[in-house]
Amino acid sequence: MAGPEIEVLETFSGILRFKGFNLEKLKQGMMNASGNINAEQVDLLWAASSKADVDSLIESCSLGPSSWIVDIACGRGRHVLEFLKRGYHNVVGVDVNGNQTLQAKASADKLSLNTNLIRGDYYSLPLQPHFDFAYTMISAYSSFFVSGQQEIKMRARIGEISRILVPNGKFAADFMDLSKLKSSYEEYAELVEPNVWESVNDSDNGNKTTTRRLDLNSRIELTTMRWMQDGQNVELETERRIKTLDEQVEFLRSVGLKVVGTVTPRVQLSDDRSIIIATRF
Repeated sequence: MAGPEIEVLETFSGILRFKGFNLEKLKQGMMNASGNINAEQVDLLWAASSKADVDSLIESCSLGPSSWIVDIACGRGRHVLEFLKRGYHNVVGVDVNGNQTLQAKASADKLSLNTNLIRGDYYSLPLQPHFDFAYTMISAYSSFFVSGQQEIKMRARIGEISRILVPNGKFAADFMDLSKLKSSYEEYAELVEPNVWESVNDSDNGNKTTTRRLDLNSRIELTTMRWMQDGQNVELETERRIKTLDEQVEFLRSVGLKVVGTVTPRVQLSDDRSIIIATRF
């Protein structure tokens, strides 16, 4: 985007990148991403990623212990717990999956942390508009849209997040960075057509195959997973269109959020991820 409106708020040095990171393969000891990795090391990587994300959010959004913070699609609470461990007490986690929030609470109980975890609908959040900061991580914010209906739904979802923020409140979400994604494909995938890359990975002792195909002409990424289940061949195909940063800026502006920058956490579990920062206006 032309002009100074978009700038990198923080670029940390010494980024730890694990290209082609595949949690399932690492758990099974089938992939060596960075030395000798086992299941315990994988858990450490996830913990390091959560800490780096929270570091980035605190620094780039000027958060303090008294800030009111909400994690939308908190899952098992990795980021919520990290904030709580640092003395941020006004932290709320919302997830549509009640089992996930129960797991998050169990983890918090083991650490003697008080949590405020809610099972809620993302399109009608059970929250009042008094939050200084809202965020959603690990692709919970979809930076890709294939059909108009999908974009309409995402607009409603992000609009609801904007509603619960105070004026000048901050919003952050990780997104798939097109330039980083392209670089990753160029390094680890095969060029099968002009501007089209494809990679194939086996997992589960060869019983599951995942094919990823990126077409830069259309900016469509197609992922096809095939596996055997009860003696039958099963295939699951997902398609997504990767938004450019300019498109993300316009999309967020349409729901009352002004993008002020991007940030790259110190620890990256994949090379195509950045965090976008916006302010409610």
